Amino acid sequence: MSNQKGKTNSPPRMPNHSNLLVTVQRILDTPSSPLNKSPMTFEFSQEAALKNALTLSSFDFSIESMTKSNEFTSLHSGCEFRNIETIRPILQLHHYGAEVEKYLLSGVSYELDPGKAYTESDREIDLAEASQTEINNQSALKQSSFVEEMIKKEVERGWSFVLPRDFMKNIADRVGFIPLGTSKQFKVKEGKICEKLRLTQDCSQQRASGFSLNTFSADEVDRPDLNVDCYFGGCL
Repeated sequence: MSNQKGKTNSPPRMPNHSNLLVTVQRILDTPSSPLNKSPMTFEFSQEAALKNALTLSSFDFSIESMTKSNEFTSLHSGCEFRNIETIRPILQLHHYGAEVEKYLLSGVSYELDPGKAYTESDREIDLAEASQTEINNQSALKQSSFVEEMIKKEVERGWSFVLPRDFMKNIADRVGFIPLGTSKQFKVKEGKICEKLRLTQDCSQQRASGFSLNTFSADEVDRPDLNVDCYFGGCL
C-alpha cells in the first residue's frame, strides 16, 4: 500500500470468502436495469451546444438540478454499474467498500482545503479568461485532432455534453475550467507493446486569479488529514 505522501504500509487482509466466485457469477447473471433518456443532446456540434444551453435554462441553469431531476441516465453517477444492492456483496469485501458505494451513488468529491480564500470574484476572473482565451496545455494544442476525437467520443457515448463557451458564466453551480493536456502511455496490441495517447487534466496550471486546482490540494496546504491511503493490487 502506498498513500499520497509516499509512505508504504502493509495492505489490509482480504476477508475469507469461500463463495466469492459464486457471488460474482450471481451478480453477472443479474440483468442490468435500462438507463433513462437524458434531456441533454449528445452531439458534438454548435447546434447541440445551443440546444443544451436552452435545456439547462429550464433547470434554473443548474447542472446539479438537471442531473438530480433525471436520475439513472448516462450522466448519473455509477450508471455503468449494476444496481448498488446487487454489487454490495462484493463491495463489502474491500477495505474501502463503503467509500466506493458512496462514489457510485453520488460521485467523487476531491478533498480540497476549504480554508483557501478562493473568492467568487476569483472564480469569475478565471471564467472570463477561459471564455475568451485558449487555456489548454501545449500538449493538447499540439494534438488538437486527437483531443477533439476523444471529446467527441465522450459526448456521443452520453458521458458528456457540450455547451457554448460563453454560457459558462450563466451556470448556477460553482463551475470552473481545467485545462486539458495529453500524455503518452503504453498498450498491448497484437502481442506488441506500443504507445498511445490519453487525455489528462492540467491541474497545476495557474489561472488569471493566480490559483490552480493544485493550490487547494492537501500537499500544497500542508493538510495531511486530506490525504487518503491508496491501495494497489491485482484486478479480477
